[in-house]
Amino acid sequence: MKGSIAVVLKCYPRLSETFIAQEIHALESAGFDLTLVSLRHPTDKKTHPVNAEIRAPVIYLPEYLYQEPLRVFNAWRKARRMPGYRKARNQWLAAAAWTVTCTAGGAAHLRTLAGQPEKVNLVYHGLDLSRFQRFPDRAATRNGSDKADPARLLTVGRAVAKKGLDTLVEALALLPDELSWHWTHIGGGELHEALKAQVKRLGLDGRVTLLGSREQVEILSAYRSSDLFVLPCRIAPNGDRDGLPNVLVEALSQGLACISTPVSGITELLTDEVNGLLVPPDHPEALAAAIARAIGDPALRERLGKAGAERVHAEFDHKATIGRLIALFESMGTGTAAARERAAA
Repeated sequence: MKGSIAVVLKCYPRLSETFIAQEIHALESAGFDLTLVSLRHPTDKKTHPVNAEIRAPVIYLPEYLYQEPLRVFNAWRKARRMPGYRKARNQWLAAAAWTVTCTAGGAAHLRTLAGQPEKVNLVYHGLDLSRFQRFPDRAATRNGSDKADPARLLTVGRAVAKKGLDTLVEALALLPDELSWHWTHIGGGELHEALKAQVKRLGLDGRVTLLGSREQVEILSAYRSSDLFVLPCRIAPNGDRDGLPNVLVEALSQGLACISTPVSGITELLTDEVNGLLVPPDHPEALAAAIARAIGDPALRERLGKAGAERVHAEFDHKATIGRLIALFESMGTGTAAARERAAA
């Protein structure tokens, strides 16, 4: 007998959250009956191919939840100061049959809140490697010396504070004048216009392309045509932070060398000097030095990219990770072993 699962989402579908659509599709393919509940409508009409394969109905909640976010936030702030709030939250964790999170750091934190820490499970999102197959044709030859063929830098991700894109633009402005490079950013986000203004103010217009949101096919092509992926994540002033950015997993799957920061779950994927380069967040000088080094050393990029691809293909295949999630649902009687086998096939 198939199990029924309600999936609550902040926004669906969302271009920046392909990993969520991927997991929904895998659960559906495994035989589960899904209903999607979205807190808001998407603002971008573009979708990825996996969204077209999802059959589950979507229920959208009242629009004030995002039209009046301050109202909702203030209500939560008031509620969390009430006597018993913390106790009620911890009881809710204790009442769950199991809990899943996608980073080891997140799992460790939740275990400090749960009465039964063993209920907290770590399940990485993983990557659909049938959509992100190995790219054997990468040629790491550009070294920044040819003005006609500049090194191609790429960032994929929303222009929001936690991505640290303003730090990246500052770092680009610090690169040596003789170094030839071009940076492309793919992604929308609330800080897109501010990013554009910063690029213009620093005189980088001719060396930067801000594309906005793009579909997965275009993003994959960008990974394959680029020389270096840069994502200098930070903890935002309001505490917002990435877990383990899926775009890093995607970039590595294509053998693209990555530079990032040791924030949240990033160190669970990237090891400095082994399969990537890590620099402190909010440190444009250190970031500029790492970018200049990687541009000028194609052999380094090739070594890091190959090691990253091996890591992703060995440990971040979503068929294995989604299998763990399916097993948890099956442990509650929602699903069958046969469904799990279909998902792994």
